[in-house]
Amino acid sequence: KDLEFAPGSYGQQVEANLAPGQGQVYTLHLRQGQLMRMNLQAPAAAIRLSIYVPSPHPTLPYILDNSFDQTWAGPVPQSGYYEIVLIGQSQNPVTYRLALAVDNLIDQGATPPPEPTN
Repeated sequence: KDLEFAPGSYGQQVEANLAPGQGQVYTLHLRQGQLMRMNLQAPAAAIRLSIYVPSPHPTLPYILDNSFDQTWAGPVPQSGYYEIVLIGQSQNPVTYRLALAVDNLIDQGATPPPEPTN
């Protein structure tokens, strides 16, 4: 699922369920240097989280990989589409809430203000 921010919005929350062993992938287009904050609200050790960079390479294959961490914050290292992958690890279905916030969003539809005239 593509995550897009509404005009003028810098955050988004998604609430959903994961069955045992089920996965969910979210994609998010970001620009290098933007500050991303992510928080996953779910029972401890119920969901594994991965955050993959747009162009993995040996020195930066991912941000998080198969982790039980539930928060991450920092500047993103590359421009492009990031993948946030959630995998259910519980024996029972799990309800989760994924909250994302990004600073310095680019408004693709904005036009620059007119130049001042003297």
